[in-house]
Amino acid sequence: MSGIYDSPVSTLDSGEEKYKSSVGWKILFFVLFPLGVWSEYESLTINELDHSLWWLLASLVIYSIYYVGLFGLAFSKKFGTPKFWLFYLPIQVMTDFYEVYTLLFVDNTPVPEITLALSIVIPVLVLTWWSTYKYHSVILLFEPTAK
Repeated sequence: MSGIYDSPVSTLDSGEEKYKSSVGWKILFFVLFPLGVWSEYESLTINELDHSLWWLLASLVIYSIYYVGLFGLAFSKKFGTPKFWLFYLPIQVMTDFYEVYTLLFVDNTPVPEITLALSIVIPVLVLTWWSTYKYHSVILLFEPTAK
């Protein structure tokens, strides 16, 4: 019975998990954000798919919200609530489906080109949807910021 007179060891943390973002999310942000800005700029200035102005502005708002969330995930910043991001995710998915549909299936695009484009686009889209879902699930684990 050694140590019966020692004081008990106790940690001072509350026992709650804290989320620390990985370098991968930062890399994804710094790759996708410039590409997204470039894409939205070209959509507004060139508009080769002949989208209406309301769709271009709605797309700009939807993807801007995504980049705010990706920034929050990459740098452990809290924007919105988990319910907001869970509500936003289907909007993001439907917007992506519509964009891919109008890009690939409206014209008579040959099947090999569609297959190649989908093999590139689908993994990127799944990664963006996963990042939004991940942000929804870890947003409550962020350290509170000092005011």
